[in-house]
Parts: sequence; structure tokens; C-alpha cells
Amino acid sequence: MYTDGYYDQLGGDRMLSLGMDLFMGHLSKAVKSSDDNVVTLKEEYDNWRGQLPPIDDVLVIGLQI
Repeated sequence: MYTDGYYDQLGGDRMLSLGMDLFMGHLSKAVKSSDDNVVTLKEEYDNWRGQLPPIDDVLVIGLQI
């Protein structure tokens, strides 16, 4: 589950929204990562945003059944 805050964040070279495609790529990378999934998502998020302040809430919850 997630809010729209993650993929609506502005960043990158052209200060555009991250978008759903890149967000899904970040989720996929985090799930496949042998590292801590939270760290992977946070690093991807921080790399995208750079020095720009957040413009929305960010919530990502993962459950394993």
C-alpha cells in the first residue's frame, strides 16, 4: 500500500514528478534487493529528490503473506 506522495515528488534534472513507472521500478528493485527494502526505497527517493524539499506525504507499507 502506498500514498501518491512517493511518485508525485519533484526531482531529477528537470524537476519533474517521479511518476508511476519509476516508482514501480523502485518497488521492484526494493523487493528483489537482498538489502533492507526500506533503505533501498529511501535511497531511491532521496536520489530522485536531491536537494528539493518534499511536496507531499510519503507512505509505503509492505506486507508479506
